[in-house]
Amino acid sequence: MSLGERIKAHVIPSRANAYRPHLLGKPWLLFFLAVVMAVEGFLVADLVAQQSNQVFLAAVATAVPTPDAESRSLTQSFERQFTRLLDEPQPPVDGALGTMALLLIVLVGLAFFIHLDIQASEMLAGGVLVAAMAISFLFLNHRFLSPGINTLPQAQASATLAL
Repeated sequence: MSLGERIKAHVIPSRANAYRPHLLGKPWLLFFLAVVMAVEGFLVADLVAQQSNQVFLAAVATAVPTPDAESRSLTQSFERQFTRLLDEPQPPVDGALGTMALLLIVLVGLAFFIHLDIQASEMLAGGVLVAAMAISFLFLNHRFLSPGINTLPQAQASATLAL
């Protein structure tokens, strides 16, 4: 089985995979669910750490010793990226959640529309459920954690009171 055939068996429903793409199988859906939960957990953990004014992960990242100059520059680059991620974790979290949701929506769409006669309802329902969780986390993050959205009504209220 060539690489192209393996990718096709994982993504596109066909006779070779009994019209059940492997990426919508139970192990892969559990993996996607774990990634969605881990990404959201990282965001919540970072928010808790920022609220308590303890940047414990940044302290660990900057304490890593390096033996030579080339690896030191690589380590410093990693430290800068890691510290930037800890300072503002929402854009990468949004990107990861959006990517997972889009991937699952595309997979469910392919599984549904390619062969309408044969539908694996448990696979479609599982894929839709995990995609809905990713989209709902994305929506909740923007609704409750975005500073621009939450501060706009407060700014309008304070401007009204100032008059």
